[in-house]
Amino acid sequence: MTFAAHYADYFSFGLKVLPVYASKGKGNDEPCINSFYISAPRQNLKMLARLAEQFPGENIGIICGKVSGVTILDIDDAKQAPELEYLAGETPLKVRTSRGIHCYYRHDGETSTDLRRISKYEAEIKSGGTYVMAPPSRRRDKDFEYSFIDGDYSLLPELPTIKPFVADLLLGAKKARGAAMSRNIELFRYLREQARHCDSVDDLIDIALTYAIQLREQYWLKDHPFTDQEAINTARQVWRYKEEGRLFVPGQQTVFIATHDLDRLMAHGAKGRNAITLLLKLRGAHYNRKEFAIAAEAMEEDLKMSAKTIRQARELLVEEGLLRLTRKTKRGSKEPYLYSLVTQ
Repeated sequence: MTFAAHYADYFSFGLKVLPVYASKGKGNDEPCINSFYISAPRQNLKMLARLAEQFPGENIGIICGKVSGVTILDIDDAKQAPELEYLAGETPLKVRTSRGIHCYYRHDGETSTDLRRISKYEAEIKSGGTYVMAPPSRRRDKDFEYSFIDGDYSLLPELPTIKPFVADLLLGAKKARGAAMSRNIELFRYLREQARHCDSVDDLIDIALTYAIQLREQYWLKDHPFTDQEAINTARQVWRYKEEGRLFVPGQQTVFIATHDLDRLMAHGAKGRNAITLLLKLRGAHYNRKEFAIAAEAMEEDLKMSAKTIRQARELLVEEGLLRLTRKTKRGSKEPYLYSLVTQ
């Protein structure tokens, strides 16, 4: 009942919506209505109510661009998210997708752009003539539910615009600005590597300021490559990513746990701490699998836990909704129980 349950609320926020197929046999992310509706929607609650009657159990999508007042940075590679968010600017409204993140910005005349065609980034700028899936839509082929990472649609009036120099760099509009931003990106990447070895944000700020001085001396730059404030701001942003567990470093596998999930599990004491260890291990090993078995005896040596402790941790993860039992076999069967990770 996703579309039927949420169209009125989303419409009240000024968003233009459409039903998207979720039913078996239909294409995932395929709209239930024709493309003309996406490019030129004229909506009212009466019309949406008719669509809800026609497509009651389908997913809900948000039409991007001027009609809804939003431009969305659709990031398909979660490891690129911190760098792209740094380029595009912070936003209080983010949605977790099946492959990455949707970052919402206030529409300011941007056009839709597939960044994969003109850069290394697995992302798109979605504006007029496009749409995105909205929470709590589900991808049934991946058993995934879209969810808010930060904020919700009540924050739409507070959204910033996407930084214009992103387009300058990617589209080559201004070489000088592109060169300046290239130095900023290099600073961001350098600090991302160094942050792992720092104990505080002040340590990272010192490294940022020192790096800027080294650049000037190495390349004989007439002007300082960054202002002190730019270096400090970048260091603080990288440190925030580290604190949030989102500091993805290329070439290394990264797993993380949301703060609210961590707090829930920690409330169970030693049993909860064991569950956290098991959860991180499962996310690292099975992030790309739909189903998997959890053989407690086989994991004893790796996790330094008894099979009984691992089974208790597994049951706690199921109880807290972080792990789902997908196949239960009969007593005496040689087939194992199967589980899947639940994306929050």
